[in-house]
This record gives sequence, structure tokens and C-alpha cells, in this order.
Amino acid sequence: MPDRTTQPEDPVVLLEQMLDAEVAARAEAMRRLRTDPPRLMAAAEAIRVLCSRSTDRGIEAARLLVAATDDGVADASAAAAWRALARAMAWAGRFDEAIEAAEHAVTIADGAACPEESCRGRLVLMHPLTELGRLGEAVAAGRRAQSVAEAAGRHDLAARADINLGIALRRRDEPLEAVACFRRARPHLTAEPAILASLENSLGEALVELQRFDEAEQAFEAARGGFESVGATLQAAIADENLADLAFRHGRLHRAIELFEVARRRLAGEETAMHRARVLAEESDARAMLGLHQSAVDGYAAALPMLDRFGLVLEAARARMGMGSAMRSLGRPSDAATALAAASQAFTDLGHATACARCDLIRAALELDAGRAEAAGRLVAAAMRHFVDRPADLAAARLLLGEIAAAEGREDLATAELAAGLAIARELDLAPLLADLLHAVGRHQRRRGLARAALATFTEGAEQVERIRSTLQANRLRAAFLDQRASLHESRLASIIECLGDPDAAADVGPADAFAAAELMRHRMLLEEIPGDGIDEPGPRPGETATEREPELRRLERALAEDHRTLNELYSRVGDAILHGRGETTELREAIRRHERSAADHAMRLESVGGGSLLQAGPVSLETFVKSVAPDTRAVIFACVEGRLARFVVDSAIGTRFDPAVASIVEVQSLARRLAFQIDRGLRPGAMQGLRAPRLLEDARAAAVALHAAVLGDLPPAAAAVRRLLLVPDGPLVGVPPGVLHDGEQWLVARHAVTVAPSAAVHHRLLARGDSRHRTRLVVGVHDERAPRIAEEAAEIAASLTDSGHRVHALMGEEATRSSVLAAMAEAATIHVAAHGRFDRQQPHASGLRLADRWVTVNDLSRLSLDADLVTLSGCETGLGGAADHGGEAVGPALAMLAAGARRVVASQWSVDDRTTHEVMVRLHEAWSENETSGGSAFDVASALSLVHHDMVERTPHPAHWGGFVLMGRN
Repeated sequence: MPDRTTQPEDPVVLLEQMLDAEVAARAEAMRRLRTDPPRLMAAAEAIRVLCSRSTDRGIEAARLLVAATDDGVADASAAAAWRALARAMAWAGRFDEAIEAAEHAVTIADGAACPEESCRGRLVLMHPLTELGRLGEAVAAGRRAQSVAEAAGRHDLAARADINLGIALRRRDEPLEAVACFRRARPHLTAEPAILASLENSLGEALVELQRFDEAEQAFEAARGGFESVGATLQAAIADENLADLAFRHGRLHRAIELFEVARRRLAGEETAMHRARVLAEESDARAMLGLHQSAVDGYAAALPMLDRFGLVLEAARARMGMGSAMRSLGRPSDAATALAAASQAFTDLGHATACARCDLIRAALELDAGRAEAAGRLVAAAMRHFVDRPADLAAARLLLGEIAAAEGREDLATAELAAGLAIARELDLAPLLADLLHAVGRHQRRRGLARAALATFTEGAEQVERIRSTLQANRLRAAFLDQRASLHESRLASIIECLGDPDAAADVGPADAFAAAELMRHRMLLEEIPGDGIDEPGPRPGETATEREPELRRLERALAEDHRTLNELYSRVGDAILHGRGETTELREAIRRHERSAADHAMRLESVGGGSLLQAGPVSLETFVKSVAPDTRAVIFACVEGRLARFVVDSAIGTRFDPAVASIVEVQSLARRLAFQIDRGLRPGAMQGLRAPRLLEDARAAAVALHAAVLGDLPPAAAAVRRLLLVPDGPLVGVPPGVLHDGEQWLVARHAVTVAPSAAVHHRLLARGDSRHRTRLVVGVHDERAPRIAEEAAEIAASLTDSGHRVHALMGEEATRSSVLAAMAEAATIHVAAHGRFDRQQPHASGLRLADRWVTVNDLSRLSLDADLVTLSGCETGLGGAADHGGEAVGPALAMLAAGARRVVASQWSVDDRTTHEVMVRLHEAWSENETSGGSAFDVASALSLVHHDMVERTPHPAHWGGFVLMGRN
């Protein structure tokens, strides 16, 4: 430690040197401070700066200051040292210890007749009292500090008392009085940027309570700038957190996610656990608004123990309220009611009537869900008394009252309440709230027979949904948000259909409008992941560099890689257990669910931090789609709308046709299940070898005829020139191989070469892609005793391709490891994988293919970058798709290949025996090669597969043996 003459004047440097000094040098420094009260007082003030860097070091330094004064002398410097310790404890979330230290500081100051220190001690005391919800005590301490400061002529200290009073009053649900305190204090603090920044942040929080959002945003921006100017990282993170909260209220959800990430970066380190818990809880609010309700519940569950441990009563109550709302959305009313009851009790104990009223709105929604409209109405009516100065809450209450009135059949009252709520929402321009109100108003207009007005309202609501969605860079966020709001697009399509049936309204709409609405209803995550050959690929964000985000990007990438490594191991263990019939997988599946949530979280954050994909491909228009349909093709696009199956048909002979109500969803669902049952019967070992085979075939044919009649039977026969059929299924038709439908005379595959596409826009986007730049044909074969013909299949296909003059890369048996296969896929024009396949309905991301060393899963496949014209997956169930855990988007091995860049995928919709798969795949490649060498299209896979189906029907007529093989993507 330097001697007195060289001791640094900067008190922060002095504290740092004391902390890092040897024992003897530290003791000498403390002795010198004891004899130099002004220097000790300066060091006590510097604890604030040290705590902003590290609360642990701040506490350690404050304890040294207390020890330096612990000689029985009660003076201003002793009071300052205890005050510094109280401040450090409060910043670390150790509020009880902070109160004890602050009260000791006040006692010393009062005993020594030091009014300034008495005032400062009370100001510090207010912080832990406020955080613990002891708001009456905090206000009393503030009033006393203010009077002491005024009596001493210290207007600057009186201004600080106003700041702390404002914070306590805001938390006591008195935001108007809080704003008055902050504005009264501001003129006295212009020379203190750190304190002024704290004032602006607190002012912004009060303005948010009053829902004066534009003023609040200005205050938070000023606070963040002030904190950054003095290097106060922790406080800047809190300002970022507040800006994030404000952004998600406005529907700028991507901006909110970005700001939460900035706050996370600033809050790295164990000493900031309390503040990170706050960020996690508020980020969970944003995720709930995005539709990631389970992710939100997980976030609240992780934050609550920390919030409770630190005694953050108000923040914990808000988190429980958010959890209750998310659980309601997940269909868990009992759990929701429990969380809301706990939140409501905490708010009541705090005297926070407005927060209690917000809780009551969610409880009212639960009552309405349960059909108890009268009870719901009472809750809302009581809550509204507290929303006089809260316009957003008032609009939400009006929305709920409108729905309650509609449930009770009081349509005039519903009209008035919804109109009042919509007027408020328009003025606030809060996109999520506006979308909800527009949807409710549109439904009300439809009930009253106002189809044209409803359509205009739904269209405006859809614009709000797309407005929010367009701000989201992360694909998972866009998928989740659309999944939550898909019902608004569905209501719009239903309204269009009603207008088409109304002669007065039909002039305003047409099939093109219905087509556009139906395409908006479909998930677009797959569409936006398909590469676009550089034509419309995303670039860097304007005016943004990755330099400051680089460490966080690398950290998230490492975390995501570790998640995927763990998941791959778990997926392989589950897959092998199922493949070999070994044991129970419950514990493994729970571990998978946990790591899948972690991986989804890290991936979403990585896309947000790194910029994500700015490419947000819009649905294709009907006019554009019609132009893309070849003259020899009939396209049929289905859409589910309010319990009915609608259908668009594009055919050069019959033109473009829209059928708004082909069949009921329940009917189609029943027929699809009936057909699936017959397929399962035909797949049973030995089923087609006995006397019952003809009956099984007849039962399957009857089921196929019934389903065909329901969804396609009323269409006129296709012209002879129409050789191809493009189908876009929806609802219960997803997963039904269209080739197994039967028109009463023959199987559909006998009439057409059939292709299935996830959406019209996906098909159009795949058509726009040029042919592969690669020339290598990859063949992979991994056999075992359960499927010995795999080796023969792969060898024959490799030989066939070689004989046709192609360059073949074959990976067989032990050579076909996960790493070697994935690397080879990236350089191949066509890919054939002969291996065990599996679709996991419980955890779709675990689905995949068994290679030599382990399973390659949907996660692996979707992260590939392919430039392949064709992928054939001969494993079982490789063409199935299911709902993902996050975002609601359908996933499966075939869809993952399309997302990775494949233009076409041939895959199986169910388990097929080794012999049949061998025959189908070898014959498919032969037919495809024959077509290519005879001058046909190099990739007319649909026709080749049609020939294979025709051959198989002749030899094994039951569709269970050949109908599961489907071409997906482009025809």
C-alpha cells in the first residue's frame, strides 16, 4: 500500500487498492482513514461506484470502512460507513441486513447531531424497505428525511428524498404522486448525472403505470444514456429491462427480446442474480405474449425462487400473475387459479389495488372460460374502478366485458363495450391489444350478420398481426406468434366465404382473397427457412455491427452446441431403446423435454442477438400460383375453416375453382382414421398371406373410396392431358398419402403422378430454385439383422447410378457415421439414405435415421445446408410430421430436408417391411434413370414414383405395402 503522500485521491482507486492489499498494508490504510474523516466519507460515497461493478467487492469494501471507524466514536464518518454497508447490502439483495445497517447509521447520526447523515441514512433505509414491500415505513422514512433536509437547507438531499418517495409511492400504487415527486426533484440534480439517470428511470416506471408510454420511453432512454455516461452497468441494464418491457407492450416484440439480451449481457456474474431474476420474469411476460406459453411458465418457475429469496414481493407477485395467465392459455385452469390467488394475496398485502384488479381480469377470463359469465362480469366491474387513469387496462376490461355480454346474449351491450375498448386501443396504438379487440369486434359483427363490416375489421386485425410478426427476426418467435393468432386469419377467411355467398358483398371479394387468407393461416417457418439461391437472402441489419455482440454470440453458440450434443445422445438412447425393445424411456424423455426447451431458448436468443433471418417470405398470390401450375397438372389446396374443409382447385381444363365447404372436419377426420385403421390391419405380419387378404383389401378400398368421395369426389374427372396432381393438405388430411385414395374405379396413383406440398407458397418457392450445382450422387446404407435387405438396396442403387454415368459417393455399413454422412450430404445433388427410420410422436425433434454410430435426428437434418434436387429416405415413418414443442410448426425428417434446401423428398408415411421398401426404392431409381436416359426431365420423380406404384399395385394390391411412399416438395 502506498504511503500517505502517494495515496490516490480517487476514492474508488483507494478502495480497490485496499481490497487487493496484503493484510498489514490493508490495516495501515484503514488506520489512516480513521484519522482522515473527509477521505473516509469520500470512500463511503465511492461504495456506490464499486457496487455497480461488483456487489461482492462493494460489501467487502464497506465492511473495511465500518471496521476503520469501529472505535466507539459516534460521528458523521461512522454513520457514513454504516450507510455505505447498508447500500451495498441492498444492492446485493440482502435487504434485512441492509435495514439493520441503515438503522444503525441513522442512530449514530442522530446521536451525533449530524442532520445531513441522518437524512442520507434514511434515504438508504428506504431502498430495502421498499423492496420488501414495507411501503408505509418507507414513505415515513422518506417524509422524515425530506423534512430534515429542508430544515438543514439541503435542497439536493430533499430532491433525493423525493426520488425515493416517488419509488415507494409508485409501488404503493400512487403513480401520479410519484411523478410529482420526480419532477419536483429534477431541477436540483442537473449536476449529478448518475442520480439524475436514476430519477429518469424511476419516472419512466411511474409513467408506465399510468400507461403514458411515449413519455416513459423518453425517460428510460435518458436514464440509459445517463447510466452509460458514468459507467453504471448494472443500472443501465435495469433501464434496458424497462425499455424491453415497454417494447413488448407496444407489440415491438423483437425489440423487446433484443433489449432483454442486452440486459443479460450487462448482468453477467453471480452478484447480479437478483436483477437477472427480474429480467427473466419480465422476459417471460414477453414470451407469453408471443404465444410461447410453456416457455413463459418455465421462465417464471425459474425466476420465482430467486425473487422470493431476495424478498422482492412485488416482482414475485407479478411473476405469479403472469404464470397464472400463461397457465390459462395452456388449458390448466386449476394451476392458473392457484397462481392468481397467490399473486392477488401478495398485491393485497402490499396495498397495490391496481395490480389486484389486473389479477381479477385474468380470473374473470377463467370464469368466462368455465361458462360462469355472471361471476366474470362482477370481477371485471370491480376491477374497472381502478383503471380510471390506466387506458390500456381499461381497454382490456372493455374487451372482456364485451365478450361477457355476448356470452349472455346482450348484443347491444357487447357492441358498446367493444366499441369503447377499440377506441382506446386505436388511440394507444398497442398492436397486440388492437389485434385482440379487432378480432372480438369482427366476431361480434359476424354474429349480427354484418359480413362486410366483419371482413373489414378482420382484415385490419390481420394487418396488426402481420405488423407484429414482421418485427420478429427469430423463426421460432414468428412461428409461435402466428400459431397463437391463427384464429384471426381463420375468422377472416370465414368472413370472406360469407361475403362470397352474399350477392351484395360478393362484388368486393373473390377467390383470390380467400386464397390469400388461407395461405396466411399456414405456418410459414418452413417457407422462410428454404434457401432462395441468394436472390432474397437476408443481409446485415442497417447500421449495425456485430462487434459488441460477438462475445454473447459465441457464448450462445457454445450453449446451443452443448444442448444439441446432449440431445443427440439422449435421442440416440431413446431410439435404440425403442428399436431394440429395451426398457422404459420415461426418464430419458423428461431429460429430452428439459434440454429441448433449453435448446429452443438458446436458438431463439441466438437468432435475436445475431440478427436472425430478415427474410420473411409472404404467401403466394392466387394469380402467381395459377401461373406456376403446369398445363398437365391439377392442383388442389385444402384449408380448414371453422369446422369445414374448404378447397381451391387449379386446373387448365376447368379453370380456377373455390369450394368453401367440401365436408365437415369431423367427417373427414373420422374417414381418415378409418383408412388409417385399415392400413394398420394390412401391415400386420402375415395379414395378406391368408384367406382374409381379399377381405382386408376390400375394406381398405372401401375406406379409401369414402375419403376420396368426401374430399375429391365431386370434382369432374381430370382431362386426359392432366397427368399430375399437386395436393396441399390441411387438418386431418395431413399425413394421409393421397395416392391411397380410390375413386371407385382405380387408385389415385393409377391416374396421376402425385406430389404433396406443405403450402402453395412452399411449392412456388421450390419451383423458383434452380437445379443443384453439385454432380455427386450420395448413397447411404446401414443395415442390421432386422433389415438385411438395406445393404442390397443401397448397393443396387449405387450400381444403377454408376451405370447411368453418374459420380457416386457410397457410404455403407460402418462408414456411414453421422459426421461422414452429414458432410457428404452438403456436397450431393441427390441423396439416398437406406437405414432404419423413426417418427417420435411424443418428441418430433427426436425423429430421424439410424446411422452406423448413432441416430441422426431432425435437429441434425434441419441445420444442414443442402443443394439437393432429390432426397429419398427409405426408412420407416420418415415422411410423417408432428407439432413441435416450441412454435407449433410441423416437423419431421422429410420437412427438415426441405427446410435444409432439398427440392424434393421421397419418404414413407408408415412402417413398411424390408422387402417391399427394397423393391420400391430400387424400382424408383430405375424408373427415374430410364426416364432421364430417354430424354425426359432429369428429375421427373413424380412420374417415376407413379410407375413404381402402378407396378406394386399389380403385385401387392393392398395399399399398406406401397401407398406410404410419398413425393413431397415440388413436382
